[in-house]
Amino acid sequence: MTIAPSVASSLKSVTDVAFNIYPNPVQNMAVIESKQTFNRIEIFDVSGKMVLNENYVSTFRKELDLSTLNNGYYIIRIQDRNCPLIKQ
Repeated sequence: MTIAPSVASSLKSVTDVAFNIYPNPVQNMAVIESKQTFNRIEIFDVSGKMVLNENYVSTFRKELDLSTLNNGYYIIRIQDRNCPLIKQ
């Protein structure tokens, strides 16, 4: 799975809300880290179908097992209570 390095957010500046996903490309496990807390992760395939949707207690870091996903290109959205943050 590959995650391209583009970020979009209309509510806050990218430097304020940036998050990292590694390793890239992902083999089985991915780590998501953010400068601010987040409580939800959604992953979409290129057709827009949601393939993962998980809610958490607010956190700055989460390890995800993505071994069940097929190789390909995905869009990841993490969300705090105020705005979604998106990486493609």
